[in-house]
Amino acid sequence: PKDDTKYRSFFENSADEMLIIENCEFVDCNSATVSMLGYDRKEELINTPPFKLSPEFQPDGSSSFDKAKEMMRLAREQGNHKFEWDHLRKDGSVIPVEVSLTAIETDHGSSLHTVWRDISDRKQTEQAVRDSEEKFKALADTSPLAIYMSTGIEQKAEYINPTFIKLFGYSKAEVPTANHWWPLAYPDENYRKQVTEEWQQKVERAIATKSKIEPMETVVTCKDGSKKTMSWGFINIGKQNWASGLDLTERNKALDELKISEDRFRALHEASFGGVIIHDNGLILDCNQGLSDMTGYTSDELIGMDGLQLIAPASLDQVLHNIKTGYSERYEVDGVRKDGSLYPLSIKGKNVVYNDRDVRVVEFLDITRYKLAEKALRESEERFRQIFETNPDPVILAKLDGGIIIDVNKAFETLTGLSRLEA
Repeated sequence: PKDDTKYRSFFENSADEMLIIENCEFVDCNSATVSMLGYDRKEELINTPPFKLSPEFQPDGSSSFDKAKEMMRLAREQGNHKFEWDHLRKDGSVIPVEVSLTAIETDHGSSLHTVWRDISDRKQTEQAVRDSEEKFKALADTSPLAIYMSTGIEQKAEYINPTFIKLFGYSKAEVPTANHWWPLAYPDENYRKQVTEEWQQKVERAIATKSKIEPMETVVTCKDGSKKTMSWGFINIGKQNWASGLDLTERNKALDELKISEDRFRALHEASFGGVIIHDNGLILDCNQGLSDMTGYTSDELIGMDGLQLIAPASLDQVLHNIKTGYSERYEVDGVRKDGSLYPLSIKGKNVVYNDRDVRVVEFLDITRYKLAEKALRESEERFRQIFETNPDPVILAKLDGGIIIDVNKAFETLTGLSRLEA
């Protein structure tokens, strides 16, 4: 019949792999199937049950023999059934396919019209996404920074790392949004108002200029009532807000409690929390071993040196201004080592009286590791975002708990006609 001829032509010439199953065996297939599996002739595949062209077990651990029978049973009962399956090529390599089974009735009885689609590229992309997520999680979970990732206008918490929980004592369930965090971390109403207003201004500026915020130092009240001095950073990546905090409590305590005297300062030569100098208008009067270790100069080379030589030219104006105004908050600059290399510094200075003269005490903290961790987090997220956005298949990111859609890629928008906001 004419219809049979048209169907046969479509079957044979289709770019998709097509097969016919009768009595649980492949009784026919097209040339695309033969090519995909690496065979020379279709006769090599005829009268072969599906499990014979499959590894012993499927990715979910089920037996290919048992699962093949179950998939065919569902197709016959429902009329059609779609699922993913691992098949074997002639050379023994595995090829993942999406299988569509459709039950049809012919003059010869019932059969299953089978269509395969190679999903190797999709599987590789999905694995790349999983690998990226695992690397990111491993990095974030072991980071010394307290990390709080939120989304949306309400800044809903999507991720809190172990360091955050250990430092402050609050779980994700206890601080599900930023609005829950503020009164817990800053119970004093006046201080909370000051912190939230400054933070909001910094965050809005960072989002508008697509940059990170200048570090912001606050005193956080922990769940057990203790207080921690934190230096906070923020960066916006897509719809995600990443806040990270460096615990400065012990370092600040060491500096604040320091009574500048010759004996007390000499004790700092054995300290390991960073570099400390005493200078008079830039001229270094004394320093600790930590500064020598950090800069590569010996203590003898440092004492009597112009301390501004330890600061990169691009940061000199900021440092000179802070010395002149007596600025006592922590800020970041670029430092210069003896070998000329640059490195990121966190500096905090304080004007004091030393040997009956007004001088300035400055703590140098090498924050190279902090910057590298921040960069690695950003790059990991950007790699994930690139893979997600360029995936040719529609991809939805949803929460396991409740199935709430977090994001969709461009392929999903193109396929469904829905925007990210509508999805």
